[in-house]
Amino acid sequence: MAASQSTEIPGDHLPVPERHSVITAEEVCDRIAKKLGSKAGSYTLDADTVFDSVGLSSLQIADIVYTIEDDLGIEFDESKAASVKTVADLVKLAGESNPGSAAA
Repeated sequence: MAASQSTEIPGDHLPVPERHSVITAEEVCDRIAKKLGSKAGSYTLDADTVFDSVGLSSLQIADIVYTIEDDLGIEFDESKAASVKTVADLVKLAGESNPGSAAA
């Protein structure tokens, strides 16, 4: 198997390996911690983390979701994305989304 290459994406995005179609709970938690800033240490962030429980606003949650879409080159189904409540929900949704898929 060939080693994967990464592509650096400018801005607030993290580098992602090419042809990367999934994200891990740890990567989502890293994004949450970045949004929380100094408050991140007050929370235990894992797959069971409920977005509302860590004080993220709906705008911050939407920003995390849209950034993941951009980084992975996928598009979430809007109705499913709106129902995401936990880190695990978001990871599952990303895994179910196809690269370049359009929301119906």
